Amino acid sequence: MVFKDLDLVRAVMSIAAVAEESRFVELSHAHTDKLSITEFRDQVPKLLDVASCFGIVLKVMHMPTYLCEVESADDVGKVLECAYEWLDAAHDLGIDIVVLHTLYVRREASTYTPKWLSECVEVNRKFLHRLSQRARRLGVLLALENRVEKWLVGNTATDLVEIIQGIDGVGVCFDLGHAHASGYDLAEFHEILRNYIVAYHIHDNDGSRDQHLLPLLGTIDWNTMRRIMMKDKPMVFEISCRGEQCTNYIKLIDTTYRNLIHNP
Repeated sequence: MVFKDLDLVRAVMSIAAVAEESRFVELSHAHTDKLSITEFRDQVPKLLDVASCFGIVLKVMHMPTYLCEVESADDVGKVLECAYEWLDAAHDLGIDIVVLHTLYVRREASTYTPKWLSECVEVNRKFLHRLSQRARRLGVLLALENRVEKWLVGNTATDLVEIIQGIDGVGVCFDLGHAHASGYDLAEFHEILRNYIVAYHIHDNDGSRDQHLLPLLGTIDWNTMRRIMMKDKPMVFEISCRGEQCTNYIKLIDTTYRNLIHNP
């Protein structure tokens, strides 16, 4: 989420110009949300050129969040067709992991019921079952991210397990900042998901809302988390910034990873 004020290609180029160690990049939803699939496909050759020229590895991609809302359970097919195209484009970029948010069925305030929540679970299972078949053929791993919105299916660890259990090729992207802002014990959350985690989103906040701060600038217990996180999984520092501020942030990300996360 660094350089989120720039277009996607210029953002990756700016990272390449600054980063000394963090050469693995996630294409975040802060950028993909601004693009249609046609516009994104137009960027693919440019992104490949930038990655090749500057030694950047495009490791992870976040699908746009505008794919999350559906009118009804019968509307999943429309979202699925668009998701297929994004998945194909990710494969063309050599992406290993595609992160996505849970779907939810559009509702009025009065329809927040157990029946609606159950419908959302089934919508997600139907969607992921079909999307994962294509992802497996392409050699791309899907990672369902825990939501920060407490009213949405996918906010709790048990939600995620219920949704993805038994679906091959789908894991979890554990977003520490989302779980912390939702008030959960991160160690307990992590333990429930341990066998499903395929990537991490790392950022901090004060526990009241999603702030996407650098680690140690919020209230997450990093001493605990550094001990229990699995170091062989991709760790995306999802730090939000714009302009020249990002230059210093990227340097701090390198230092933070080296001293806080990587070291035992």
